[in-house]
Amino acid sequence: MRGAMGRNVHHLHLLQGGRLTKYRGKVATIAPALLALAVAAPVLLSAPAAQAACTVAGNTATCSGTDNTTQNISLSGNALVDIQPGYSVTANVGDGLDITTDAASTRLTIQDDATNPSTIKGKVFALQAVHRGTGNVIVELHGDLTGTGSNDALRVDNTSSGNYISVLTYGTLFGNTNHGIHVEQNSAGGGGTYVQALGDVTGNTLQGIIVKGLNAGNGNIDVVVGSRVWSQ
Repeated sequence: MRGAMGRNVHHLHLLQGGRLTKYRGKVATIAPALLALAVAAPVLLSAPAAQAACTVAGNTATCSGTDNTTQNISLSGNALVDIQPGYSVTANVGDGLDITTDAASTRLTIQDDATNPSTIKGKVFALQAVHRGTGNVIVELHGDLTGTGSNDALRVDNTSSGNYISVLTYGTLFGNTNHGIHVEQNSAGGGGTYVQALGDVTGNTLQGIIVKGLNAGNGNIDVVVGSRVWSQ
């Protein structure tokens, strides 16, 4: 902990009289008119502000704290993005969270805390996840996502030979210029797509929820809505 910068400030205690005067048990002086005692003010200490970051260790990215810049996350293997309680990011340029996996990835899971959920805002996407590997994509988010500028609140894309996509949201999702939720099953892996929105979802200029399956054999597309979905 570091001490507060600047000069020490002194309090002046003024005592009237013409006698021996004690201050805090000590004789000060004989004051025929006015006595001034200088007492140093206590030094104030301040703790450093908490730093936010999405740090990667092995196949896991852990996001914690509060941030105001895009968090770019690249993972491989059995990939996990673990968003810690109360995490918040507001990116005034680019995405809030930008998550990608490589061709060696066997799964992608993105999750936040149910009791103290995240708040994610981005000028483009609030959260964009692109899976380039195999296996399933599982997204479960309890917090609010806002795309403040030119794109979706939540974008999930399975681009290679991945399998099943499951997206479950509980919070409020707002896409200012595009969709609230945008899911694309572009893989040739044959998996289906399941989207369930339990909080309000808004596409301010386009659909609230859009799901695309662009390859033959992508499987079923199921969308379940537990609250309001607004589309323009």
